[in-house]
Amino acid sequence: MLNVFYTYSYAWIVVLILYKLGWSDLCLPLDKGLSIFLIISIVFSFIIGKSIDKNFKFIILSENPHRNKKITYYLIFFYFIDFIYAKKIPLLSVLSGIPIRKCFI
Repeated sequence: MLNVFYTYSYAWIVVLILYKLGWSDLCLPLDKGLSIFLIISIVFSFIIGKSIDKNFKFIILSENPHRNKKITYYLIFFYFIDFIYAKKIPLLSVLSGIPIRKCFI
């Protein structure tokens, strides 16, 4: 099992690094309070993850008791209903050059 505390920490570290690169002029500089909050949150999350790291063990299951094919069939069914309602497949419409707004009208 993946330690979610590490995932949280690494994800926000990547977000902060990418934000600090300043690739877009649309983003405003972060407020100092928000930056401090994020850094403290990352540090505490990493500390909590390290403290409970021994509780996480990776076990390979021969069979997954949580696998349920009904959920997959329901999702496929509702996707088809959505495509019928939209009268188009949105991804194919966008790739063919039709704007998003026209997909659902």
